[in-house]
Amino acid sequence: MPRRGNDRNAAHGPTSSTAPSGGSLPLERQLAVQYAIARAFAEAESIDDVGDLLLHTLADAFGWQSASLWVLDDDGRSLRAAAVEPRTGRLRAWTEHTLSLRFPIGTGLPGRVWQSGEAAWIRDTDSDENFVRRDAARAAGLRHGFGFPIRNRGAVAAVVELFAADVRELDAPQSEFLAAVGHQLGSFIERVEARGAVALSETRKAGILAAAVDAIVSADAQGRILEFNAAAEALFGRTRAEVLGRTVSEVLVPDDLQRAHLAGLERYVATGEARIIGRRVRTWGLHADGSRLPVELTVTEIRVAGLPMFTAFVRDIRHEREAETARDRFLEILSHELRTPVTAIYGGTKVLGRRNLAPAQRQELIDDIGEEADRLYRLVEDLIVLARAERGALDISLEPVRLERVVERVLASFRARSAALEFRLAVDGFAPPVKADETYVEQLLRNLLSNAVKYGAGGGVVEVRIEHSDTESSVRVLDRGVGIDPAETARLFEIDYRSPMSEVLAYGSGIGLFVSRWLVRAMGGRIWAEVRPGGGSEFGFALAVVDVDAATHELRASPETRPLLPLDRPGGSAAGAS
Repeated sequence: MPRRGNDRNAAHGPTSSTAPSGGSLPLERQLAVQYAIARAFAEAESIDDVGDLLLHTLADAFGWQSASLWVLDDDGRSLRAAAVEPRTGRLRAWTEHTLSLRFPIGTGLPGRVWQSGEAAWIRDTDSDENFVRRDAARAAGLRHGFGFPIRNRGAVAAVVELFAADVRELDAPQSEFLAAVGHQLGSFIERVEARGAVALSETRKAGILAAAVDAIVSADAQGRILEFNAAAEALFGRTRAEVLGRTVSEVLVPDDLQRAHLAGLERYVATGEARIIGRRVRTWGLHADGSRLPVELTVTEIRVAGLPMFTAFVRDIRHEREAETARDRFLEILSHELRTPVTAIYGGTKVLGRRNLAPAQRQELIDDIGEEADRLYRLVEDLIVLARAERGALDISLEPVRLERVVERVLASFRARSAALEFRLAVDGFAPPVKADETYVEQLLRNLLSNAVKYGAGGGVVEVRIEHSDTESSVRVLDRGVGIDPAETARLFEIDYRSPMSEVLAYGSGIGLFVSRWLVRAMGGRIWAEVRPGGGSEFGFALAVVDVDAATHELRASPETRPLLPLDRPGGSAAGAS
């Protein structure tokens, strides 16, 4: 039974025996109190949420004037009052004093109950000189103290301390009731800790997922996506909210691989036969823009309620694959495609050495040698970029570049050697300078125009449009040729992709568009390919402008500035553009 004692050395005993009494409650009142406490536990998220209500209910039901809930402090060695009732009125000073205290385990009424694991009571605090809070209790008019432990998994997790204004005797029914409350509170604390552990685990998992360099995608046995981290969002171009609940095959697998993916999933779920689980596999993913992504993935599996849950760690290997392909293409061009212009130049110079060569033949040979030399020059330029791409770096220095001047210069060279085609230029108003490397802009334009000449010559006209906004200027190369397949626009700039149409219509290195994309990205811009309404193709790029206001002022003030013709102005150089 609880033993009599003081604040330093309170008496202890099993809580199932008697406790000081303010009078036993009728059964229906006990049930109502238990219901109120149980409801508070069910709705609370933490012990702090339920503490005040628990103490108020106990004090009100049994006539205790003060009640407090003691828990372990952050230092792990002392106890603090997590809640005290009442907080106002004549006991306010007592409450504030209680909240300010820290009792080492084994000291004070709460510390003694915590250490012993048993209930303890102090019959009369006023006459007990060893009760360390006697003066504060006397000032508050409190005479009697009682404490009982709250257990969680067999250990004390909290202590409830009660004080009354009158000296009380023992009451077994009340003691049993408080023991039941202690059991309830102990179960509640266990649930709170379990929820806290789950929440901590989820927080740690979220932190790991967010910080992971690799994309992480989790899915259930039906292939529905359960988790999609920030790296996966960046890799696949889709948000977490967009993909959760949808199937992996629907949003992340290219069309030509979906059947194999679904068959493998069904086979594994049905038979347990694994072909990629635990292995490092290289395959293709699907970006939100429809392009294919070379990826390396490792799939792990855990069982939840007997069903598999899969987690794929996906690594972007675009740069690795491009570097490998760039190295292969570099060697291929060195061993094969360089021979054609070199052979033509070598053979032409040999023929030019003949003394009896007719003037017309001589001029034709000189023109051919010049054309092949230009082709060789452009091929070497692309090879240099390809070599840098293989190393994964491209040194570049950005400075203001006037796009229309570069375009005019490049167009002049194309007009000179492609007399059968008409090249038109249209500039939309004042085009501010862009942040770029002029040499690379020229190389980029030559590649896009060469592409238009090869595949768009059937229309007879190649049009270049320069347009600008507050943040960027764009160059669009337009033709009315055979056009492109809408399904392949996202792949045309890949180094290992060549349109089936290009294999039939023209011969070349096949690296021009890849080099163009690399150059644009190195200058911080963007590049695109589109099907042109009415037939033909559009290839374009955009670069960031230099400070717009300063650049516009410079353009208007410069004596070299000439009026720029708006698009399709009647009578201008763009007139008749289609």
